[in-house]
Amino acid sequence: MRPTTLTIEGFQSYLEPQTIDFTALTAASITGEVGAGKTTIIDAITYALYGEVRATGDKASVLHTRTKKMVVEFDFTMNDAQWRIRRTSTRTKKATTSKAYFHKLNPETGEWQTMGDGSGNIGPTNRAILDVVGLNFDAFRATALVEQGNSGAFAQADPATRHRIFANIIDLGKYAEAEDRARKERTALTRERDTLTIQIDAHQQSITDGDATQQKLDQAQQHLTQAQKAVTDAEAAVQTATARVEEHTAKWHEATAANKEREQRLSAAREALKHAQYRAATAEAGLTAARRAQDEAATRIDQLTSEITAAEEADRKRAAELERTRAQVQATVQEAPAHQRALARAQTLRDRATKEDAEAQEAADTLNTRAAQLQARRGDLTAKRDAARAAYQEEKARLDALKAAHNHGGSTCFTCGQALDATLMERMAQDLTTRLSSITTEGTQHKERITEVDQQLRDLEQQRNTITAQRNTAQRTAHQADLDAQAARTALDAVREAQTTLEQVIGQLAEISEGRSDNGARARSYRDQITALANNEQQRQDAVRQAQEEQQAATAARATAEEALSAAESDAGQPVDVEAITQAGTAAKADLAQARTALDTAHTAHAQAQKDVAVHTAESQRIEKVTAERDKLTDQRATLESELEVLNKVVEALSPSGVPRMIMNSEVEALNAELDYQLTKLSGGHLTASVATTRETKAGTTRNELTISVTAPDGTRAYETFSGGQKFLTDLALHQAMSKVLTDNRGKSIQTLFVDEGIGALEGEPKNAAIRGIMAMGTDHYDMSLVVTHDPDVVAAFPDQIEVVMQSGTSVVEVR
Repeated sequence: MRPTTLTIEGFQSYLEPQTIDFTALTAASITGEVGAGKTTIIDAITYALYGEVRATGDKASVLHTRTKKMVVEFDFTMNDAQWRIRRTSTRTKKATTSKAYFHKLNPETGEWQTMGDGSGNIGPTNRAILDVVGLNFDAFRATALVEQGNSGAFAQADPATRHRIFANIIDLGKYAEAEDRARKERTALTRERDTLTIQIDAHQQSITDGDATQQKLDQAQQHLTQAQKAVTDAEAAVQTATARVEEHTAKWHEATAANKEREQRLSAAREALKHAQYRAATAEAGLTAARRAQDEAATRIDQLTSEITAAEEADRKRAAELERTRAQVQATVQEAPAHQRALARAQTLRDRATKEDAEAQEAADTLNTRAAQLQARRGDLTAKRDAARAAYQEEKARLDALKAAHNHGGSTCFTCGQALDATLMERMAQDLTTRLSSITTEGTQHKERITEVDQQLRDLEQQRNTITAQRNTAQRTAHQADLDAQAARTALDAVREAQTTLEQVIGQLAEISEGRSDNGARARSYRDQITALANNEQQRQDAVRQAQEEQQAATAARATAEEALSAAESDAGQPVDVEAITQAGTAAKADLAQARTALDTAHTAHAQAQKDVAVHTAESQRIEKVTAERDKLTDQRATLESELEVLNKVVEALSPSGVPRMIMNSEVEALNAELDYQLTKLSGGHLTASVATTRETKAGTTRNELTISVTAPDGTRAYETFSGGQKFLTDLALHQAMSKVLTDNRGKSIQTLFVDEGIGALEGEPKNAAIRGIMAMGTDHYDMSLVVTHDPDVVAAFPDQIEVVMQSGTSVVEVR
């Protein structure tokens, strides 16, 4: 930073405007009587740069007592550019209003471009100036300003304050800011990861009954098959009973024909009602499914919209992180061998678990085959048992009929109508009794075999449960191995990613900005899905409308069937009065009624089984969707955990004990080298000095401080124990050394040395050494030296003079 011009008006002792041109100056003394306003020139420069002066922090006090308006305009060059700072203050009865503006000269157009927000607000303008100058006020005083009566402000500060000022000079604050941003980002990602964990747990909870749902579906399908068979059997029984009724009522054709016609109408009405009820149930299920599809599509669109927002937000966060942390991440590959061994172990465990699962699956398939065979065997035995029961009932009815005929003195065969004597009737009764006994024995045998088959099925179920548990254990082991392998791979990827160059980081930023990142791709995919869902909305609405129309038609058909059944039942309730109906015909009709009742029951069971299958199928499909969503969230959480691992390493690297300490130690070495060189030159080899960055406490811990040791021919002592001349030379050397460190470290050169008095207080050789040192600094590092003094010897030593006099209550400046 090299001053070009300074304009002062209304600032402290400068009531009238004064402009100082520094362009041609290299080493100048600022001279004048006490109170003329010499030091005010330096104060005006610091006020322009930082909005404050050394004497007071009260901004209003810098205004001249006889004016209500103050202007300080400071032009300077820095980093090969021309800059201008303009600060104004206006005082009223109520308050003092201050404004600040910062500009950069465009060399091509000659126009001043506004920096910051251009509003004149102090805060934004100060931040814009600080970004260019690169030093806060304390650091500026330590590198460019030797103050009156306080030349050793830096050296005399406490060690912690010196450490803080030097940290600002070498710009360690950016690492603290980066660490803070990294910690906040880590906290945000941790919260996001925890939110995903909660969502994953919720999904997992909702699918824990997946196996039970599958079992219910299998059972429902089995019940549907059984119900279908029962319907077929019941229909066969109805047909058999009808044939028997026709056989027994052949002789009474006219009467039974009329009753038969009524029964057929009643049966048809019942069948029609069953079909109408089934159609209504099916229509209701279809309408429910169509509406559910609409709701699921709307829910899915909301979910996809949230996913798009999350993906875009993730890209924004990732882009911000890449911008902040580019060229800052220093990774390590020391843990790579351990991660590789962990990956090998996880892969070995995964292979073993997969083999165990395959073996268990093979055993389960064998058991399932055996179970299917036993189920078929049980169905066959059940059918035989039911046939035996039916035969038993038929023979029992015949025996009862024979006994009834015998008890009433009848002598006619109930089958053929021929006359029977007592002997023949007794033989027929014995034959029927023997037949009933044989049928009973056969039914008992079938029942025992069914019990044996059921026991075998239960044993198989226990074995299947054992194998299922084994498979679950193997699958959990394999899953954990996959997680461990993924963690190891992620760690290895992190090691490789830590070696990625700046160009790769820039490439990632380009991918994000151009929408080519994974999150961008997911966002596009989600938008495509939303578009597809929106395009299919009309189809879903049509499906709902069609389902509603079918439901209305089915309801109308059911009402018609109920009316027809009511009429048929009313008609069937008024049969033709037939006196010649025999007991056998009555029994046949009873069998027919029982068969029809069984058919009704079978149809009802069949409809319920179909409904159960539909319900459990829908639940199974829902579980599959939730499982897929859980897996997707698990992948997202794994990505976040990988990013968190990188952030942990970034935070560790940016912490005070990481990269900042390394930089501090390195810069202190450079500072010591330059300090020793400058102080040796200034003192003619009589003095040397060094700086240390840490101090061990009594508790054994290390404290970040900056201690200064000065060595003279009589030994090394504390800075405070040396004479004023020795301390002044040490202060000059410190300013030069820290200014050089600033230039080398940050590329921001403070090209001007400001000295406010101090030299005149020295005598003899110390004074001459100080003058020689300042002049030598002008050739070594500083382009300009401005020394405030009233000492004639000091004035004579500098080729340029800025004379300040007090005229009519205002300071007047003349450059010679």
